[in-house]
Order: sequence, then structure tokens, then C-alpha cells
Amino acid sequence: MAASEAEAGRCIHGRPTLLRVQPRTVPVLPTTGHRDKAGALSDEALALERGLVASVIARPDRCAEVFPLLSFEEPRRVLAAAARCSAERLVDVPLQALVQSLAALDELRFVGGPSNVVNYILEPEDFDFASALARLRDLHAGRATSTDEVETYREARAATGHSRRQTQGAALELDEDEPAEAPVNGAELLHDLCTNVRRFVVLPEHAAVTTTLWITLTYFVDAVSMLPRLLLSSPTKSCGKTRLLTVLGALVYRPLAASSISPSAVFRAIEAARPTLLLDEMDNARLNESPELRAVLNSGHTRGAAFTVRTVGDRHEVRRFSTWAPVAFACIGRLPDTVASRCVRVEMQRRRRDDPVEALREHRLRTELEPLRRGLVRWSRDHSATLRDFEPDLPSGLADRDADNWTPLLAIADLAGGSWPGEARRAVLAACGAASEDGGAREMLLADLCDLFTEQGTDRLTSAEVLTALTAREDRPWSDWAHGKPLTPRGLATLLDGFNVEPRNLKTSDGKVRKGYHRDQFGEAWGRYLPVASGSDPRLRFESQPVRAEEDFETATEERAVAVDHPLPRPSIAGGSAVAAGSDPVR
Repeated sequence: MAASEAEAGRCIHGRPTLLRVQPRTVPVLPTTGHRDKAGALSDEALALERGLVASVIARPDRCAEVFPLLSFEEPRRVLAAAARCSAERLVDVPLQALVQSLAALDELRFVGGPSNVVNYILEPEDFDFASALARLRDLHAGRATSTDEVETYREARAATGHSRRQTQGAALELDEDEPAEAPVNGAELLHDLCTNVRRFVVLPEHAAVTTTLWITLTYFVDAVSMLPRLLLSSPTKSCGKTRLLTVLGALVYRPLAASSISPSAVFRAIEAARPTLLLDEMDNARLNESPELRAVLNSGHTRGAAFTVRTVGDRHEVRRFSTWAPVAFACIGRLPDTVASRCVRVEMQRRRRDDPVEALREHRLRTELEPLRRGLVRWSRDHSATLRDFEPDLPSGLADRDADNWTPLLAIADLAGGSWPGEARRAVLAACGAASEDGGAREMLLADLCDLFTEQGTDRLTSAEVLTALTAREDRPWSDWAHGKPLTPRGLATLLDGFNVEPRNLKTSDGKVRKGYHRDQFGEAWGRYLPVASGSDPRLRFESQPVRAEEDFETATEERAVAVDHPLPRPSIAGGSAVAAGSDPVR
């Protein structure tokens, strides 16, 4: 390794001579081989290159002689990084500052970090620059004597797996289809799309409709102001989430699938490639513990807020990166409330053994479904301008966030015409009804307290009475709220604090004063967070909302349009591997 911390400390107060204070020779770091039939250079060459780099840092005027001879990537990167520092900076700054400066540059990503940079900064005491330069030239002459041979050598290294670039991943190359040649009938296209989704995954009708509309939305990204996420969730493994993501990958616009992703990868991928992100294993992403990733994913829900700001480069230039892209999540259990509220949900269940399944041949799926993608490209291009200003009628009683999520999907359904306006609204009622019953913890608590006051027929309840009733419910999380322990009076007060509801001193029937809550304290919170649909119950009852008939909606697609080129045959069964919760599969 490099100089110890003590040796580095003795160098801090030095001037130019600090580059020569280490008496030992420069150690040779392990290499990844570089010995192949193409004539790779030896470890001796790597050691020589490191010594020459140290000499160039001490004497920048030697750079022109050394740089063309460097063939190993680590020395080239260090020298390129050092060249970006001014000559004065190299002379005047202490060693530790120089190490940190070079290591902070983007080029220096080799194993070992700042400590290995010292290997290139400290020139051996007995290092002979002229002899090392001559020896390195001899090695090059014996291996590759022309530019063509050097290029052949590098290509061979890449082919045999010794290229460093191969360890840094592959470039993003996302497919984009050409539009269909003939105009497309929207209702027919969405019907074919829905049918083919249900070939591989068993879904009730409302879940299949939701999935179909969301797939179509990925082609209208430039025409909408809201991008609801698609959430595929299940109570346990083997419920078909990954299988459905695979089908989505063959149908959505510019798919980019990943089972793990960092915050910076999200916004850089979106800025560079404008993909549709298909993120699996999100239960392992620990979004509750990753506020930065959570914030980046949430920001892409609304066009006006779909940006993140970062500083880049040595001068810390401020840049804005887009986060505007469709995203689908697959997870076991629940996502954080702030993420889940931006999603339209498909709740998966493990399929029964008697549910018919059509085999999923992933290697040929994209080719098989290409006509549908081409139809979606053509239909979206023909109708984007219309959709941009389209305002669909929403079912009454929807919460604000649900209305935001479903507005673009209902607009697509109305644009397609046929039976889709009615089917889409039935899907809204089914999906949002389930979501309201499984809302965030605070909203759930408000609903439970409303039930409790109504059932008890009283206008006041002590904290003890509230907690006894709440923890007795087996269908709620209150009995094991905090690491297996029940909700406490303090925890109850914390949950209600956001609604400006605080425990009061209540005089009970036995004449004692205890902490508790009065019904009047909840009036505004119930009115704001649990919209009234009917009667005295302040909770939303979706089943009481009328669904508009299909004939009430007009078709926005011209009747003269024809179906997608070479439409796929409609299967007679809805095969698959997963059943969404809530109803029996529709076949």
C-alpha cells in the first residue's frame, strides 16, 4: 500500500519535495491479469507506468513524453486528473489535500480510493526517470509497434474479459418501435392489449382494465400533467408480480427493468433515456429508510415538480435533472404512504391450481407483441394533442390524490371510446374503494375513531377506552403497532397531532378527570380527510356512487379508423399466474 498516516502527516508541511519523501519503492497493486494472447503488458510495465506518473506530477513538463506510453487505465486516469490541477496547486498544496483533490475527481474510481492515489503521487527515492521511460518503450516495442497493433491488443483485451469498462456496466440501449402504418381504432387497440395481458396473468376485470390503461399512458407522457405509478403488491411471494412486470416490459414505451436502483441512477436514467421504469423487489429497497430515493420517485408524479437539482463537476455547477417518467413498482406488503398514494394499485394473489395459464416465453414475447406496441405508438401520436386538453368526468366522492391519479387514465378511456369509459369508471370505484379501506395509518385511525364514537353513542371517550377498543380489532395494526407492542396513549396522541387534535381533560361518570377526546374535536378532520358520501357516516362509500352508463360518453376516435396492423389473435382463455385481490377471475 501507500505511505502510512504518520508518513503522510510528515509530508503535510512540505513544498515540492513532498513528492520524494517516501524511501520505499512504489508498491505494485494487484492487477486483473493483463496477460493474454494479444500481447498484454506485464506487471513490470504497470509498475513503470506508476513511477512515471509520479515523476510527471513532480515535473509536469514531462507529461508529453509519458502520457502516450500509458496503456493501463489507472495510471492514465490519475495523470489525466492531475493535469486538471494547475501547476501552482501541485506545488503549493500539502500532500493530503492533493490526495483528496485527485481522489474526488470522477476519473478515479479504482479500488482502494484515496489511499491508492498516494501510490502515484510519491515518486520512489531512487527512481530513474530516463531509465524507466526507456524500459517502458522497449516493452511497448516488443509487444505492439504500431497504432493498429495497439488497437488490436485493446480489442482482444475487451473480448477476453480484461477490459475495465466491462466492470462498469453496459450502456443504456432502449428499444423504440416505429408507428403502425394505418390509423388505429383506440377501443379495438385497448381491447387487444387487455386480452393479451390476461393471456399470461389471471386478473379480475377491473385490475386488467387498470393495467391496460396504465400501459397506454406510458405512450402519452408528453401529453399529460400527472403520471400515476402502477403498484403491483401481494401479501407474499410467488403471486405473479415479476411475471406481470415481464409482460409490461414487452408492452410499455421504452422499458427499463431493475431490481435495485439508486437515487442518482433514477434521475440520470430518466434524463438520458426517458424510459418507463419497471422496479421489482421494492420491498427490499427500504424506502422508509431511504428518504432521498423516496423523494426522487415521488417527484416524478407531477410534471411541474418532476425535477431534482444537483451540482456536477469540479466547479460544482448547478444542474437540473428531470424525473418525469412512468414508474411501476412490484413489492410484497406495503410501500410508504407518500409513495403508495401516488399509485394506482393492482393487488396480486397467488393463482389457484385450476386457473389456466399460458406459458410465458420471454425470449420471444417482445417480437410477438410488437404489433400492439406499434399500434400504441401510432395512436398516441395521432391523439396526443386531443388528450392534452381533455378533461374527463370523474366519479363523485374521489379524494384529491385519487382524482389526480385517475384523470389521465380516464381521459385515455374516454378518448378510446366504445365500452372503455364505463369499464374505466368501474375500475376506479373498485380500486379506490379498496384503497380507502387500506389507507394511511392516520386516515385509518380517523375512520376507526368515527366508528367508535358512532357505536358507543357518546360524545367523549377516554384514551384508555379508545385504546382498548382499537387494540381489540384483529383487522387493524393497533395491537402490534410498535415492534410488536400495542399502541400507547402517547402514540395515539402523536398520530392525531397532525389533525390538530390533542387529548383533553374529561370528567367521567365516576367524577374523575381523565385524558381523552371529545367528538367535536374531530369534525374538521373527518370532513377534510374522510369525505361524506351519504348519511351520517363521514367515510366514503363508493358503492353508493352511480356509475355512468357507457352510452353517456362519446367516442373521440373516428369510426373510419381501422384496427392495429396484424392484430394478435384473441385467446379464448385468460391464462396467467396471478390473481388480483377482490374478486374472482373474469374469463
